[in-house]
Amino acid sequence: MSLERKLEEALSAILQQMEPVTLRPLAAEAEVLPSEGLTLGPEEGDFERWREIVGRRLAAASRFEIHCWNEEAEWIALAERFGQRREDPWPYGVIVAGEVTEAFAEMVLSQPRPADQEVTRKLTPFFNLFLDANFQS
Repeated sequence: MSLERKLEEALSAILQQMEPVTLRPLAAEAEVLPSEGLTLGPEEGDFERWREIVGRRLAAASRFEIHCWNEEAEWIALAERFGQRREDPWPYGVIVAGEVTEAFAEMVLSQPRPADQEVTRKLTPFFNLFLDANFQS
């Protein structure tokens, strides 16, 4: 019997033994945060709305990633106070990852809205802020 045929029979036997998994519903007390696709701009109140949304997400998150452009030394240094650089092949910037702590959340929420709004409507000094695998700003 060929190796290919043996492998096929072994995989077939494994698949026949598999059973479907029943997913349990989330606990009633768990807060489910819906996915939001939202564009916030220079309008009055948008920055405060962003802070409110990020505050809710920070309260539920356990890990963060901050992406900064290479030339943003000040923001890289700030991010590194709360996490570690992560090796990544992205040639244009630095990724800092870490645990979401109360101090980290306070730092993010206390940042003023960046003044440089020419190219993009920035709400944070960082290029990107990721919380767990379900939030990006």
